[in-house]
Amino acid sequence: MPEKQVEKPFRSSIPEEKLTRARKMRKEGMSYQKIADDLGIAYSTLRYAISPGVRKRNKEWYEENKERNKESCRKWHKDHPGYSKEKSKEWRKNHPEYNKEYREENPEYSKEYYRNNKEHKKECSKEYYRKNKERIKERRKEWRKNNPEYMKKWREANPEYAKEHSKEWREDHPGYGEKWRKDNLAERNAHTAKRRALKRAATVGDLDEIKKIYRKARENPGICYICGKQIPDEFLGKGQVDHIFPASKGYPTASFNLAVVHARCNFRKGTRMPDGVDMHDRSVVERARQGCNLVLFWKLLKLILGLKTGRIGEVR
Repeated sequence: MPEKQVEKPFRSSIPEEKLTRARKMRKEGMSYQKIADDLGIAYSTLRYAISPGVRKRNKEWYEENKERNKESCRKWHKDHPGYSKEKSKEWRKNHPEYNKEYREENPEYSKEYYRNNKEHKKECSKEYYRKNKERIKERRKEWRKNNPEYMKKWREANPEYAKEHSKEWREDHPGYGEKWRKDNLAERNAHTAKRRALKRAATVGDLDEIKKIYRKARENPGICYICGKQIPDEFLGKGQVDHIFPASKGYPTASFNLAVVHARCNFRKGTRMPDGVDMHDRSVVERARQGCNLVLFWKLLKLILGLKTGRIGEVR
């Protein structure tokens, strides 16, 4: 679909400070060539910027020779592939605020142009997305990562749309969820541990630190703190993450209370307190005890403050 022409407000690419000086020098009788040389501006650009008559004549000439000019431009671009693109890229790099300022000063122009050329803009957007798909995906991913609260609020404000969009995406990407779960078992297990702890109203530590421990259990488990043997073991099994002080008794899910053990050692320990189990490395238990005592101290402190201020209902 051909583009519809919209009357575009004039704005020069010459900085405003230089433009003001050029107009003043012109009023004092200086020639265009002298002004251009003094300010380091191209002669034709200067005349076009400060002379309405030149702009008017250029516009009239363009209207009279539109097809000829287009043909000439097409031939030039064909003979110089990539030149305009590189120049435009360089110009945008040197003038990062220009487009933003222009849109702020002329909000109606952009809206009117879009209304008159909606189909053309859609086609251009599709073509751009097709050519820059991976770059756009990375940029969106980075933005979502840096703005988690915005995405959360948006999903809460548009639950039906978000649900429908998720459903369509899963249909378009069959097998992705299963592959992701296999590739990110540590993250899944850490989130599961957090969810279970929250259901018991237990304290949850830094999720990133918890993920590291679950990742360690899969990739580099080391020595079992209960039996002291290398993980994995043919008889004792693969590595698992154990709550040193059991989560079922209200102890926190935090990095200081987690350790990697054999699957069989974990099963044998069960939900017993560590003091009732024979262990190879007691230092792990002492570290967990200190962390758990600190959490208990802060809970008691919050409870006391809640009783004093009458806000006990807010204390968890």
